[in-house]
Amino acid sequence: MTLLMRLSWRGILERERERERERERERERERERERERERERESKKERERESERERERGRERERKRERERERERERERERERERERCEIEKFPVKQSSGIPITTI
Repeated sequence: MTLLMRLSWRGILERERERERERERERERERERERERERERESKKERERESERERERGRERERKRERERERERERERERERERERCEIEKFPVKQSSGIPITTI
């Protein structure tokens, strides 16, 4: 093989190696883009999960407030029953007529 042919062959091989290195760099860039997309998807899922947890905490706070309001209503009903009981004890009513005993 002549020197010129060998140099030409080396040039061809070198260009082919360079193209292969460039293809490998492109594949690596594509893998990096895919990793970035995956990180974005995971980040979005995590934000959605956090958002759902926050909504659930809000619903739980609302249920807690509703339970507290119900307890307060029950305490108010109990106080009302107690007031009525005290009124009845102060002014007993004759059962048959509904007229206070003190007026009979």
